[in-house]
Amino acid sequence: MVFSDASRKQFVFAECKWCNDLKDTAVLSNLVEKSKLLTQAKGVIPSGAIHGESASFYLFSKMPFSKSCVSLANQMGNVGLISLNDLFTW
Repeated sequence: MVFSDASRKQFVFAECKWCNDLKDTAVLSNLVEKSKLLTQAKGVIPSGAIHGESASFYLFSKMPFSKSCVSLANQMGNVGLISLNDLFTW
């Protein structure tokens, strides 16, 4: 899923995986790579818009996230990881 504000200056890229065997770090990396493809499609997203404060990434998962995925998300700084348990604790 891709969302943007009306001016197309803020973007949210999200993906939901509802399986018991999630390769979460690979899914997060793949989501970032997919977002880059949109900058290559002329007129869809301005080049460079997916970096820094203009983009956020969210993963929704049935299962808890691995330590490596949490570490990568923390390192990136613009990633939200939301598991099934998180949905019931809000």
